[in-house]
Amino acid sequence: MNVIIFQNRFESPIMDGVKNCTIRQRRKDGRPRAKEGEPVSLRVWTGAPYRSKQREFAQRTVKFTFPVRVSKNGIVRMDLGCQLSHKEMARALGFESWREARRWYEAAHGLPFDGDLVHFPAANDRI
Repeated sequence: MNVIIFQNRFESPIMDGVKNCTIRQRRKDGRPRAKEGEPVSLRVWTGAPYRSKQREFAQRTVKFTFPVRVSKNGIVRMDLGCQLSHKEMARALGFESWREARRWYEAAHGLPFDGDLVHFPAANDRI
């Protein structure tokens, strides 16, 4: 089973059904980060990252993935070349606003940042 590790701050939004996707850096070996229909184990570190055990807080199934570019101007779906809604994407990623999401990605990865969006809705989510 594929494992996706999150910062502790994202556990509640995921469990509340607010956060239902993540953007992850592409793998160096070119393999996909996740595949449609694949089960994933959602986890957090119990203490210091890489120095503590992981705790699974949910299992989900990947509904879809696609390549994106996060920039100061927003998030673009690279396979279709279309801009995604700032407000909706920020919320789906677990942030209060686009400004907060942009700051987080800029600090974590630098902008522009190319990655893969992985959508893992709860069983009762509409999208």
